[in-house]
Amino acid sequence: STSLSVIVNFLFLAAVLYYKVSGYQVKVLLLKLAKVTGASLIMGLVVYGLYGLAIAWLGTGLLARILGLAGVIGVGLALYVALMSRLQIPEFQELLQHVRSRLIRS
Repeated sequence: STSLSVIVNFLFLAAVLYYKVSGYQVKVLLLKLAKVTGASLIMGLVVYGLYGLAIAWLGTGLLARILGLAGVIGVGLALYVALMSRLQIPEFQELLQHVRSRLIRS
């Protein structure tokens, strides 16, 4: 029921925003949503498979699980960044530029 209420609330707020700003490009928004969903799905499947392999290779001890999880998270993050960069989503490109500029200044 919580998920349903979140979805209904999202749809209501999206409709209100649509009328407040005199419309926005729904097709473009849905295309970006599909791209992000696809990248997330691919990353999730890869991470799910890799974690099983990591545990099988490293063992089931606590340290092995921590190392396996950390490695899989790193691979998942790198894969997601690569996929999002390849999909040419402008908002993600802006985020990357912002992160790069912050890292260069530090």
